[in-house]
Amino acid sequence: MVEQILMKAICLPVWNRVDKLKEILRCLQKQRGIESWKIFIQIDPSNKMDQIIFTIKNSNLPCNINIQTNSICLGVRGNTFKSIERAFQEGAEHFLYLEEDLEISDDALDFVNLSLSIPNFQNRFIAGNLHFSGCSNHAHIQIPKKLNPAWKHIGINSQFISSYGLFFCRKQFETFISRYWWNHPLKIRDLRGNKGAGWDYSLSEAVLDNNLICLQSLLPRVRHNGIEGVHCTPDEYQKGWDKADLWTGHESLKTIFDISPNESILGELGAFVTMASQCWTLQKNWLKQDKNLVEVAKTLKSQLL
Repeated sequence: MVEQILMKAICLPVWNRVDKLKEILRCLQKQRGIESWKIFIQIDPSNKMDQIIFTIKNSNLPCNINIQTNSICLGVRGNTFKSIERAFQEGAEHFLYLEEDLEISDDALDFVNLSLSIPNFQNRFIAGNLHFSGCSNHAHIQIPKKLNPAWKHIGINSQFISSYGLFFCRKQFETFISRYWWNHPLKIRDLRGNKGAGWDYSLSEAVLDNNLICLQSLLPRVRHNGIEGVHCTPDEYQKGWDKADLWTGHESLKTIFDISPNESILGELGAFVTMASQCWTLQKNWLKQDKNLVEVAKTLKSQLL
């Protein structure tokens, strides 16, 4: 009897940032077990298309790379979804979404593989992240010089979903990712009270509204690479990512502990993670308040008209 090989897909939407693309491809070259993954690259049109394709084909990655170009620019939301959808249509069971302007730690795939192998992962969690923060958060952490050995094994349970290093299985794409990706208009707000618009806000709203849980790496296994980005200005970078560290992950990861933010194993980082949890709770309260205001407005309108 021939054992069926599970298809694992890295989904990478690309636009016109060749230098950033080179960096994420270098990071992928260092990943243990990359040869068992298939990379789906979806390219939005630009004047750098030929350079992009040349860079990909000369990346020397020891895995299958599937390249597809778009006839029109689909943007961050559309191009990202298309790369994931294409992997889904080809039969992928496990997915890791990355952006071209990211860096990832050497054990990023270790963390993803171990997380997805947690018993009943697809029912306990809605997805996972390589970072427990988002692009608009200014509270990125600096890794302590003296690191508690347990921290690198910790995945925290949160009611927040980030766009950074998003991973999930096929069932989670069918029942959650694809269902809530295009939600609009959104009521959720960022941590400064501004309304969101992106797909990550759509998913975060669904997480909060349905009381779902995401599993996220305690140590930052992904970091924004460079000051300029599609949604990153120099000012935003200075406030957030300029202070962010990236876990090296040089040693192979053998196990994952998934815990709640208030468990004592976090030690010195406990206060920080508690603060992050309070931010998620605050965001959840904003969402509920907005929903209540909508219902009140509907009631008043029906009574006055």
